[in-house]
Amino acid sequence: DDPCVSSDELELYFNSDRNGQPDIWVSARNSTGDPWGAPVRVGELSTSDTEGTPRLTPDGLTILFNRDASGTLDDDIFIATRPDTSSAWQNIQRYADLASDAADLCATVVGGTNRVLVCSNRGPSGTLDMWEGTIDLGNGSASSFGLMAGLNGNGEDCCGHAVDAGLTLYYYAQLSGSLN
Repeated sequence: DDPCVSSDELELYFNSDRNGQPDIWVSARNSTGDPWGAPVRVGELSTSDTEGTPRLTPDGLTILFNRDASGTLDDDIFIATRPDTSSAWQNIQRYADLASDAADLCATVVGGTNRVLVCSNRGPSGTLDMWEGTIDLGNGSASSFGLMAGLNGNGEDCCGHAVDAGLTLYYYAQLSGSLN
């Protein structure tokens, strides 16, 4: 569920409950011509809480994901870093500037920019909507956060993935009672 492929297409991160608890998993390969390897649970990112929606930065050295530490579906965004793509994830912490009293999911840094997209039900509609702001991964701050203008409808709009330096956005939208 919620796959994220690294920019070099050698790592595939996703969340799965194959061990009975939603955790973050990775499948890797040595080259783009090789098949994906068997998935492995990413132990340093996975806890007894629910983790999901892993999203890598373009350099593959930072990962954002959500964790429901309270068990109330009030997910928060977490961040972890690594010095190189062969190292384990470290410095795992809640990204406080992206937190709210609502569910915050699917944090995605738009490649080559300081823009971040987040899915959250923090707004007046109470449904999951797409939010955007600016982010500084170096000091853990985010600002200028608001609803994405012209994007959100009456249903859920969530889990954006920007490509082409942010010129194209893929996301799911709930229209007429179903996911499209």
